[in-house]
Amino acid sequence: MVACPFTAFYLAGIVFTVNTLYIIKFFLLGCLYAIFHTIGKALFDEHLMALLPLSVYLATKAWFYVTWLMYIDDAVSFTATVCFLISSLLLWVCFLKSWKGDPGIIRPTREQRFKTIIELSERGGIGFEPASFCSGCLVRRPIRSKHCSVCDRCVARFDHHCPWVGNCIGLKNHSYFMGFLWMLLIMCAWMLYGGSKYYVNQCNVRFDDFIGAMRAIGNCDAWVGWVMGNALLHMSWVILLTICQTYQVICLGMTTNERMNRGRYRHFQAKGGHSPFTRGPIQNLVDFLECSCFGLVQPKRVDWMNYYDYDAQTHQTIEKEPLLSVDCPDGMAGDHQYV
Repeated sequence: MVACPFTAFYLAGIVFTVNTLYIIKFFLLGCLYAIFHTIGKALFDEHLMALLPLSVYLATKAWFYVTWLMYIDDAVSFTATVCFLISSLLLWVCFLKSWKGDPGIIRPTREQRFKTIIELSERGGIGFEPASFCSGCLVRRPIRSKHCSVCDRCVARFDHHCPWVGNCIGLKNHSYFMGFLWMLLIMCAWMLYGGSKYYVNQCNVRFDDFIGAMRAIGNCDAWVGWVMGNALLHMSWVILLTICQTYQVICLGMTTNERMNRGRYRHFQAKGGHSPFTRGPIQNLVDFLECSCFGLVQPKRVDWMNYYDYDAQTHQTIEKEPLLSVDCPDGMAGDHQYV
C-alpha cells in the first residue's frame, strides 16, 4: 500500500519538472490521479484503503529524506542538517509510540466478563445501564473511555481514532501523539528552510518577489519546490490540529470525544458543558505530562483504566448511575472519533 503513494509522489514531482506548458502539466496530473484512483479501487479493499493516510505520511516523509540528501544538504550548514536529523529522530520516536503503542486498551479478564454476563442474567436487565456497558467488549466502561468502532476495542480516556497514525489516541499514547504533532511541525519547517536556502544559493532566487520567485523555481528545479509545497500543505493542517489539541488539553481539560459529545454526558451537563476534570491551564498541562516541576506543582495521578465514578474513585461496584443522558447502542458514545 505504501508503494502507491510513494510512486505517485515521485511521478507528480517529475511532471512538475517537465519543460512544458502548465496546462499540460495539470492534465498529466489529472491522468495520474485517475490511474492511481482506478488502481486503488481495483486492488485494495476497504481495510487497505483505511491505511491510505498512514501510507501518504510515510511516503512523503521518505521523499523528504531523499530531497534533503540529494539537494538541500550541500546548500545548508552542517548544523542545519543535524537539527533536521534530530527533529526527525524525535518524530520517529513519537510516531512509533503513537502508531504501535498501547493507547490504553481495556482488557477485561475472562472471569470479569463471566461475572458481568451472570449478573446481567440474574438481574434480568433490571437496572441495566447500556450507556456504561460495552456489549462488544462485554465490559463496564470506565469514565472517559469509549469503544472505537474502527479498532473494535474500548480505550481509556479516549480522544479520537487517528488515521494518520493508524491507531486510537488515548490514555497511554496521547502525550506521544502531541509530541508527534510538534515534531512534525518542526520537521516541515526545516524542509521549508532548507528548500529556500537551496534556491537562494543554487538558483539565486529572491523570495521578496513572490511571482518572480515562483517562475525562477519552475525554471531552476521544480522538484524541490514540489517537496516544499507538500511540506507547507502538511504543515497547515498540522498547525490547526496542534492548536486544537493543545487548547483542549491545557485550557479545557477534556478530550476530543468529550468536547464533541459533552451534551450527552451528565457529568458535563452538571458543569454547564465545562469539564469537571479541569484544574486550570498549568495544572492541566502538568497532569497531562505527568511530571512535577521542582515540587512546585504535582500531577494528580488518576487510574483512568479503573475509574468509574466522577465523584469518587470507587470501582468495587458496577451499579452506577449512567454517564450518558441517552442510551447508546453497542456501548458507543457517538461516532465523533476521527481527527
